[in-house]
Amino acid sequence: MPRWGDGVNGDMERFAARAEMQPIMRTFGGLALSSQGRAMVAQIREKWSQAAIAAIELEIGRSIAERGMDNTADLFDHAVQRAGGNEAKFMALFNIVMRYGTVVEKVQRRQVDPFAF
Repeated sequence: MPRWGDGVNGDMERFAARAEMQPIMRTFGGLALSSQGRAMVAQIREKWSQAAIAAIELEIGRSIAERGMDNTADLFDHAVQRAGGNEAKFMALFNIVMRYGTVVEKVQRRQVDPFAF
């Protein structure tokens, strides 16, 4: 099963190899990366940071979705049990379950856009 980032790892390895091939400057204190090499290293660090943030955001989204689904299923089962076969009572309780689904959607949207309502 492929893990998150398998495709990114190959790209990052190629990017890192390019950075290693950049010219090295000789200085009085020894060897140092050229300004181009330092810029490449900074880009690599930034890309890795972005990849890590994306992975965390995906895990948060998954957790929200799983918890929302589990809670909705539990609420539905509870509504069926509480209604006890009374269809009118079940419909009233089912409306509450549906409103909970709307709350879950709002929470998911806020993860993507903190200013969403």
